[in-house]
Amino acid sequence: MTTLRHGPQGLKFFSRVGRAPDARAILLLTLIWLLFFSRLVLPVGNWRLSFVSGDFSAQNYAFSVYQFERFREGEIALWNPYNYGGSPFFADVQASALYPPRLLSLSLAALLLGEWPYEALQTETLLHTLLTSWLAYAFFRRLTWGQRASRRAALAGALVWAFGGYLSGYPQLQANILAAACWLPLQLLTLLEATRVPRHLDSRWLAGSGLALTLSVLAGHPQTTFYCAYLWLAFFIYRCWHARIHWRRASGALLLMAIFVFAWSAVILLPAAEYQLASSRTTLTYADKANGFQLRDGLQFVLPGALSHWSPLYFGAIGFTLALYAIGRRVSGSLFWAGTALFALLLSLGGHGFLYPLLYRILPGLSLFRQQERAAILVAFAAAALVTLALTDFHEGSRGRPSARGLLILSLILAILLVWAAVESGATRSALLSAVWILAVFFAFHWQERAPAPVTNLLLVLIVLELFLFHRQNPNHSPLPAEAQLPGLVGAIRHAAQETGYSEPARVDGVVGLGGNYGAAYSLADIRGISPLALRGPKAIIDLDDSINPIAWELFAVSHVFHDWRELPLPTETSRIIAAQEGFVYVHRLAQPRPFAQFVPRYTAVPSAEAALATIQDVAASELREWAILESAPAHLPASNAAALYASAEVVHVSPERMELRLATPADALLSLALPYDGNWQARIDGAASPLHRAYGALTAIVIPGGSRSLILTYAPRSVAIGAFISGLAWLGLLGISAYALKRR
Repeated sequence: MTTLRHGPQGLKFFSRVGRAPDARAILLLTLIWLLFFSRLVLPVGNWRLSFVSGDFSAQNYAFSVYQFERFREGEIALWNPYNYGGSPFFADVQASALYPPRLLSLSLAALLLGEWPYEALQTETLLHTLLTSWLAYAFFRRLTWGQRASRRAALAGALVWAFGGYLSGYPQLQANILAAACWLPLQLLTLLEATRVPRHLDSRWLAGSGLALTLSVLAGHPQTTFYCAYLWLAFFIYRCWHARIHWRRASGALLLMAIFVFAWSAVILLPAAEYQLASSRTTLTYADKANGFQLRDGLQFVLPGALSHWSPLYFGAIGFTLALYAIGRRVSGSLFWAGTALFALLLSLGGHGFLYPLLYRILPGLSLFRQQERAAILVAFAAAALVTLALTDFHEGSRGRPSARGLLILSLILAILLVWAAVESGATRSALLSAVWILAVFFAFHWQERAPAPVTNLLLVLIVLELFLFHRQNPNHSPLPAEAQLPGLVGAIRHAAQETGYSEPARVDGVVGLGGNYGAAYSLADIRGISPLALRGPKAIIDLDDSINPIAWELFAVSHVFHDWRELPLPTETSRIIAAQEGFVYVHRLAQPRPFAQFVPRYTAVPSAEAALATIQDVAASELREWAILESAPAHLPASNAAALYASAEVVHVSPERMELRLATPADALLSLALPYDGNWQARIDGAASPLHRAYGALTAIVIPGGSRSLILTYAPRSVAIGAFISGLAWLGLLGISAYALKRR
């Protein structure tokens, strides 16, 4: 690691960073950000771009609309009734329910706009790119403090990190990834400060590093936080070795920080862990998780856009050459970052390499995630660090140029790589352009001793130019306006459905015309969704058929089906056609939709949810209306009960976390609810607690005593209450300690 030169300590460093030269660098980063994203952030009519439809609109934006509506009413959204027939919302980490920047965005939108437009989330996402560039500059500046080219090198590293192929690729459309990655430079910067003095660990900076990691946790993408945490751990070990800190003290500090991070984020971690165990993610196999880059994807380093939709490994041909320069010159600190990049690159191959299969059962947390190519985040950051180190070394006139033999070997390696790239992909133009950038670096090597400062400035300009040309082809940006990225038929579909009798808690199947998680955005209780997390039982029933699913329509009390079929294979009372430029949708109202709540005259007990799913596939959907399949037989209730034939159920009140029903039955009977089973739902019959049963392996049933009864269902996760208690104490403790420290000072 580059040895930290004597310089300002603690907050004095940041006060100096705020002075003119560093302030100009921060301003320059801001102007470059505006240059790169001007068509996304500046209101210039038809010239403006927007994020393309996809995960950003159908997942992140749809969820944020629902969160905004509840937030504006002063409510915490615990349950989402609008996707998968109903699912936990607060526990879904990708909802970012308590992420501070999201709460700030929602507050500003509520105060200034009164609504949550598409551009609001888009701007929040782009501001994360700006913020992480600032933080990266601060980290690389501190990493190279005292060296003559520190500011220029830190600026180059920040550019490569914030505007390289990874953060400008799919993380833009999956806003949680970008938000979780944003805080990585701050995590490492505060850790660097905590270990700056030999044989000393500064607990204040270590706590700050824990807070930065907590922000990543709250951002809502556990896999990205997982990679960031392991890089933090590796950097912590290296810094402790470098600062000669005793291993016992380092281990104790590490354990204490892990406890603090858990305590600060327990309000999210506990419900998220509970939801993970109950979700369909537990059914993923090794083959589902082992996907990753193929070996040929390594060409992305110098050949963007030719092998895949995005180029997450690309950080510029200039940056790639400078990274090789740092490694070849063995610049101080380059070994750590080169090792990080190599480790992450091998891990990102997933099952196509040897490292992931080796670590799958060994490395804690690795087996929880799929899409191993996301380890490219570590490659991207390590590459930015290598570029920073290369420019600091490059600028030092006393170091001299690389040897002629070294330049020749590096030239041959890159030439072979580019020829291979052109042959493999047919992207001759891209290969030639990359060759031009690499030649520019070699010319810079030639003139480095004569004019190091102008040459370094020229390299900075070339890095900006190369990345800007790369950004011009960004597939995330569309000339269509923001409203065109949302399903244009939803308003007409919703109006047509209401005209034909749709109202909650009845549900719809938005297989055509709705899709994604747009049910949450448009208040249509859809049985479909695209969130990576969904309750295991309901998801299994919904996945029985991607298009025509009478079993799901029956069990989830679907009243309307949106489809491009003129006729469905079961009776419908009303059908409306909605036509628009992008297509047409038939709005079908089922002739005899199942009520949300109904008594059933008989039941069968099976040993498991899997057995229940197998059973319902062997019978007609119409039979399920009179027959419940439970996983345990209710006490004192016969399997056949004629009282249910004379019972009645009426939904009096419905809201996301509370339902009230009015019931009447001549004797004890089984009430079947089209409500996904979740152990956090609580039932009270006339004020007395009553147990819930899982029906059909996915839904809810309850035994109702004879007579006229009032049933109230409330969703109150204990994990949220316990997590809030732990986090509340932890944050109060932090505030108290901070106040005491300030008072003493």
